[in-house]
Amino acid sequence: MDPITRLQASVDQTRLIVAATSVDQFGSSTPCPDWDVRALINHTLGALTMFRDVGSKGEADMGVFGQDLVGTDAAASFDDVAAATLAAWRAEGRMARPAKMPWGEMPADVALQILANDVLVHGWDLAKATGQRVAWGQGLAEETLNFARAMFTPELKGDDFAAEVAVAPGADAMARLVAFEGREP
Repeated sequence: MDPITRLQASVDQTRLIVAATSVDQFGSSTPCPDWDVRALINHTLGALTMFRDVGSKGEADMGVFGQDLVGTDAAASFDDVAAATLAAWRAEGRMARPAKMPWGEMPADVALQILANDVLVHGWDLAKATGQRVAWGQGLAEETLNFARAMFTPELKGDDFAAEVAVAPGADAMARLVAFEGREP
């Protein structure tokens, strides 16, 4: 699956979870110890916004993560920024140019796969935090896991990821993906 298709699929999976999250769940804890549900949604919106800006303006301000991006309707905010992000990267010629990310320049296809990973895994975090049962796209999860294993080497993971968690033999692709990124499936 090409990076834009994978990002679209990740957005589609996570969008349903955001839409099913109620405001009264915003204070609930998540698998990300520093974030409650609202902060987790806000972080995901921040990542989408950052990538939107890189795709459309050529650069992004990390200060976006300090803003309230959830507003009064998390699902509408998610829909708006996800649509704008996808449109920016679908613009003619955009994928042929490198992505100038705040941490350095990289091929556009690699950048989008990082975002697709972030959106999908944080979708899982949100589903776990809000008790939602999700029929995960296992093909999407498998491709994302393959990318994550190749991209996020132990040196690159650093302090940004918890240690990989062991999973039961025969665990599905989504369980293996979140376990690789330090979550207990």
